[in-house]
Order: sequence, then C-alpha cells, then structure tokens
Amino acid sequence: MGQPISELKFVDASDTDPTQARALESVPKPMPELNMYAVVAYPETGICEIRTVSKTFDSDAYGVNVRSAIDALSDALDAKYGKHDKSTYCSSMGSCQFFQMGLRDGSQGYSYTWSKSTGAKLPDDVSEVTLTAMPGEYNDTFYRLDYTSSNREGCRNAERKAKAAAL
Repeated sequence: MGQPISELKFVDASDTDPTQARALESVPKPMPELNMYAVVAYPETGICEIRTVSKTFDSDAYGVNVRSAIDALSDALDAKYGKHDKSTYCSSMGSCQFFQMGLRDGSQGYSYTWSKSTGAKLPDDVSEVTLTAMPGEYNDTFYRLDYTSSNREGCRNAERKAKAAAL
C-alpha cells in the first residue's frame, strides 16, 4: 500500500480515470490462481486498493468450484492473518440452489473478511482484506481478493480531488 504511481506499470498507459482500478502489467509475487491484478492509486497517496480476480470457473451454476477455491484460499489467509469473518446468505426470494444466478441478482453472497475488528493481524498499511464470490457471464463464477489501505481518509480525499478535477 502507498507505493508511488511512478513505480507502477499499467497495462493501459493512457491517462484514464484515476478513481477506477487500473490493471497492472506485472506484480512482484503473482499467484497462479489469479488472472489479473489492478490497483486504485493516486499521486498523493500511492496505492489505495489492490484488486485481484481469479480464473473463471466454467459451468459453475451451483457454485461448487468457486466456493471450494475460496475456502482453500481462506485457509491460507487465515494462516497468514488470523481470524476472519465469513458471510454467506441466500434470501428467500431466490432459489438457493442456483448459486451463480443468486450472485448475479444479489440474492446470494459468499465472502470472507479479515480486518482489525475480526482480530486479524494485518500489516499496518492494510485495513481490510476481502475474498468474495462473483458471478461470471453465463453459468461461470470467479472470485475477487482485495486489499484496502489503512490510509482511508487520504484515499477518500484524493478520490474527491480527482472527481472534482473532471468537473
């Protein structure tokens, strides 16, 4: 967190909206399970968020593959950071059997969160780590693993400044 923008190499070198995540060309320690790494970063703060996306789990309408992968990764994150908070839900409006469709319409969710409030031992510059199941195109699923900076106020101010510059 906080790494200066000048040290980052983005896939798209053009001047884009700084409030949106930008894909990175490479990272120091890539994980084979993750297909893409992106950051939200500002000149004033450096990296505010790291967002990663897993490979796609094809034909995973019931969510068996994505949930197994998330659970396995959560075990590794538990070993590194300690206690997590797990959130799973399915509203009575949707059919809990069709996991991917429930993710798509918001009636289902499956995620883990590590933060100081859960008792996790995160680095000082990280306030939260989240691991979340996401819907893909059709019956596909994937997950996101995100890291959020402890410099929330600085990042919010930088975001406001960037948005105001576009007015």
